[in-house]
Amino acid sequence: IERLDAVHQAAVVGVGPPGRQVVVAVVEAPLQPQGVASIELTDALRLAAGIDFAAVLVVDALPVDIRHNSKIDRQRVAAKAAETLAGHHGTSA
Repeated sequence: IERLDAVHQAAVVGVGPPGRQVVVAVVEAPLQPQGVASIELTDALRLAAGIDFAAVLVVDALPVDIRHNSKIDRQRVAAKAAETLAGHHGTSA
């Protein structure tokens, strides 16, 4: 999905309780508003990945692991995605 022109970086994470998680894509897409992605972007990501994402979220920046500045901290991404999908405002991955 990072090959799409609209996407700068991406992380695919599981959100929800263990054993019942759903797949969520969280992307840096500079030209898109933050929050839940548009239908067009969601459809493009689903098509590119071949995955029926439960949700696609757009964030300003993906958090990185403090030990490896280039490695995305997927645990933080998943936690923030869960908060966003639960309706907690003011959070971003």
